[in-house]
Amino acid sequence: MGQLDGTSSDHCNIEKPWQQASVSLASAGMGADLFWQWGDKLSNGQTANDGNTIYYGSSDASCLITDHVKAIKAI
Repeated sequence: MGQLDGTSSDHCNIEKPWQQASVSLASAGMGADLFWQWGDKLSNGQTANDGNTIYYGSSDASCLITDHVKAIKAI
């Protein structure tokens, strides 16, 4: 499966360092901490995917959303 189907990508390796930097700067104040584009599967198929979409239930979602929210809550 390829990146454009939302199931396999390198998003975690690319974005994780940015998220870690954001968390490390939290005590200095930050304007925002956002995820990449959220995608989901609807009754008529997947939402649009431009290659940056993170789909619910994917390994990217676990790494970049679930794990990152845990890191934020630990601050």
